[in-house]
Amino acid sequence: MTARAGDVHTDGIPEYLERLLDQADDLPLARRMPQPSATARRSAVLILFGEGPDGPDLLFIEKSAHLRSHAGQPAFPGGGVESGDDFPVGTALREAQEEAGVDPDGVRVLATLQELYLPPSNRLVVPVV
Repeated sequence: MTARAGDVHTDGIPEYLERLLDQADDLPLARRMPQPSATARRSAVLILFGEGPDGPDLLFIEKSAHLRSHAGQPAFPGGGVESGDDFPVGTALREAQEEAGVDPDGVRVLATLQELYLPPSNRLVVPVV
């Protein structure tokens, strides 16, 4: 798992988020995940935390009811890598801007997590925190 890229500092983040990033390295996800197909498409999602009026907030979107996979499901904003993206961070930020109006300049990237394979959509997904 790749957490906390060397040029990213966690100074000033809430304690709960610091604990989450510390423990992300210890998740044994790879042993439980199915193996990706040879045609799996690389994707990224943004796990965006913020401070709301009642405490910490987490951004979710609702997938369109007309999609072939994940229709109507809550999801993190994200999607497939496109030419010119700085994958995975650039992909996650671009998709969050397109899907939820997130201003990429207002996002502080703290980590990229282990790539996960999602068989229903045949995607290899990198979560960006």
